[in-house]
Order: sequence, then structure tokens, then C-alpha cells
Amino acid sequence: MKSPVSLRIMNYAVNGIGLGHLSRLVAVNRWIRRYTDVLGIDAELLFLTSSEADALCYHNGFPAFKIPSKTIINDNHAFSGARVARLSRVQHRRLAKQWVWNSVGVFAPDILVVDTFPNGSFYELGSIADFGMKKVLISRAVRTEQAQKPDFRAALRMYDRIITTEEPFSSVGYVPEEAEGRTVSVGTIMLREQAELLSREEARLRLGLPLEALCVYISAGGGGDSDAESTFTTLAAIAASEPHICFVFGAGALYRGREFHAPNVRWLQRFNAIEFMPAFDAAISAGGYNSVYELLLSGIPTVFIAQERLFDDQKARIVALQERGLCAVESSWNKESCRAALAIIQNPAWRHGVSAQIQAFALANDAQAAARLILEEILNEDVLQRADELLSGGTHFALVREGFDERLTLRTFFALDFTFRRDAQRRKASQTLGLPYNEQTEDTDIPDLAAAFLCECRQRGIEALDRVNALPTFLPEVQTALEAVERLLSTS
Repeated sequence: MKSPVSLRIMNYAVNGIGLGHLSRLVAVNRWIRRYTDVLGIDAELLFLTSSEADALCYHNGFPAFKIPSKTIINDNHAFSGARVARLSRVQHRRLAKQWVWNSVGVFAPDILVVDTFPNGSFYELGSIADFGMKKVLISRAVRTEQAQKPDFRAALRMYDRIITTEEPFSSVGYVPEEAEGRTVSVGTIMLREQAELLSREEARLRLGLPLEALCVYISAGGGGDSDAESTFTTLAAIAASEPHICFVFGAGALYRGREFHAPNVRWLQRFNAIEFMPAFDAAISAGGYNSVYELLLSGIPTVFIAQERLFDDQKARIVALQERGLCAVESSWNKESCRAALAIIQNPAWRHGVSAQIQAFALANDAQAAARLILEEILNEDVLQRADELLSGGTHFALVREGFDERLTLRTFFALDFTFRRDAQRRKASQTLGLPYNEQTEDTDIPDLAAAFLCECRQRGIEALDRVNALPTFLPEVQTALEAVERLLSTS
């Protein structure tokens, strides 16, 4: 398999009342972008989505094409009167299917990545099975009655690889035996790594929260539920009687109700809110995939309350986690349950105990593992292993925290790694000619060398990108990455 110099990946995140489908694909594509950047591959990463929170793609640097969601189409039918502009379900379905077929045909992706719905939300994906691209399904657990439907199981046959996201409790066995040879499991997938989260102090400063107060985060999930506003209304009334507690109402991106403000209530509605989770001492939250695992990753003691979903069994998830001592569970969003939840999280002993359990549990984000599995369909194992080496150790995260652009950082890693690329070319040539080859790679830590180079550029007021772009002109004259850095810094 020859590694490409360019790559096109199309991501399909169509439909769903929450943000799980889109968030998972954005999280995975952030790692695909890291892999391709550090390998010098020109990658076009495109999203097709019906999510009304498609700006999540924008806030993470990805282009997205958008069609109305089933949610907004169904909402149209709640109104009456001749003056109301409506798009019928039939027309919506007809347009959506053509939109998907034409988009895939024109973009001609090397890989199509689909989340959760193997048939497609409009049962349209079976018609593109023979378009020639690799097809990967990212499949989180769904309710057993949905997974056992014949059309769901049949649709799995067209995927070259199925990546199941296994949650930290017993598997429901939703992948049939015929797909097991193409199925690989990873853990939970989230938008951010722990290394990307803000510190408690910085998060509170950015949100304008008091540094010493008890701060409680309130989340109704993605916000698309019809009762999300009533949930916040209930908690706002409770907050009024607890002036010593600072409440932050985290409205999901799909929330359309009224905002709530009070002396001890802050309103937070933004994308990538996971970055700010360390600001909070505790939380009361819905039990959706994103909400649960982002709070666990951030180490926040939480009382979860399940919402009803067709595919996602929130109650099973949070009860299983409660049995492991990782959270508490309340039965509903009524006033009595919310007051009970608040009483639980005000107990310092409970918070400390759950925090210790979460820390021992050591939940990890497997978005990188999922990205690698997707790229294995196209890229050589040796280059993926080299990318793993360059991305390990956290050097690039440290540079990003210092204010360096992530893509510039990874491009610098690639540019300075020319000894590895040269050796790889020589090795392949020797193998082709049947000649022995003794590999003699440069003993240099490329990430550390790149970090030193970038920091020196900043200190001297040098435009690092210009210097990196100039590197190819020096390659015939230097033998090592260290020589290259010295040459780049000495050039006037």
C-alpha cells in the first residue's frame, strides 16, 4: 500500500436530537487531522450533517454542508395556518437523499465515515455502497431492539471496518457475528483530551466565576429536548433559595428556550464547553453519551438524570456507572429529585469519595485510536507508527498551551523529520532491488527539537512558518534535523 500525498474523507452525521453523532466525528477528525499534518498529507476533511448545531464543525476548523434536521421538519407540523411556511416530510426526504448521493459523487472521498446509522438516516446509504471508497462505521451501543432489526444488521455488510465504542460497562452485543471479522472496539470518544482542558483557576477566570465559591454545573444535554426549558426553570427556582452556591446553566447548542440569569446563576451556551469543565466542583446533568463522559473525563462528581431516547439507553448507562461508585442517579427532573440531587452534591464527603473513584477509574479518550483505525484503511503501518511516535509524549499539546498554532507545530514536526522519510525511501528502494539495507536513523527527538526551534523563533521575532517553508531549499546541504534548525535560525 502506497501512502498518499492527499486524502479526502467525508463524514456523515445525520440525524439525532442530541450532539453525540456530530461530536464523535469531530473528535475523531481532530486526530485524523493531527495524523495527516504530522505526516505531510494534504487532507480534505468534510462533514455532511443535519444537526442544527453544525457550527460545532466551524468551531473546530472543519467545513460542513448542512441540510435541515428531522427535528425542525417535525416542528413545522406542530403549527397550523396557511401562512406558515413548511417543508413536508416527503419533500425533505427526497431532497436529503439526493443531497447525500450528489455530495458523495462530486467529492469522491477516499473514505466515508458514518456515525451510528449504517443505513443512513433516510435509508439512502445502501445506494452508494459501490461508489468505490472505503467505508467505516463508528457505532456506539444502541438499544437491543434497534440493533436486532434485519435492515440494521444487513446494512453492516457494506462497511470495510466497523469501530464500536465500548462504554465502561457490560457490552450489549449489538454487532452480529458476520461483522465480527471487520469489527474493532475502542473506548469512549470525546471532543478533547485531558491535556487540552483548562486549569480550575483559568477556567473560572475566563467564565467570571468566583475562585472560592461552590460552583455547580447544570446540563440538560444537547438542549434539543422539548422539556429542556422546564428543566432550567426548576433549577432556577432552586438556585434562588441557595444564594451561597454559584450555578452555571450549560445550555446545549440545540437549546431554543429562554435564558436564565440571577446573581448566583450564570448562563453558558458555547461550543467546546468541555474545556471549561475543571471550573466546577460538581454537576447535575442529563445522562447522554457526551455529557456523561466529558464530566467523568474532567473528574467532576455528578448526579445524573436520564432522558428518554429512541436509540440511546441513558438510564442503563448512568445506573451502571453509579454501581461503580462513579456518580449518583436521580429519577426525574422534577423539583423533589433536583433538590435531592443538590443535597447530594453539597456533601463534601460524597464529592471527595466520587472524585477519588473517578481518578482511580482513569477514563481515557479513545478518539485517537478511532482515527488511527480509519487511516489504516489507506496508510502504511510504518508511517502510522512514525506518526504515533511524533504525537506521543504531549510535546505538541504543551506548545499549543503556550500559544503556538497546532497545525504549524505538527507541520514543523513533519518538516524536521526528513531523515526518517529519506531512510524510508532508501529502504523501499533496497527492497525493490533485493539489496540489503542497514538503516541508520538520526538519533534526534524531533518534537523536542521542533519545540526549541519554535520557541527560538518566537524569542527572536522570526516568522516560524516562513522558515519552515524554506526548509526544502536546504535539504541537499544538511544531513540532520539539528543542522537544519541551525541553518534556519542563522539565515537572515
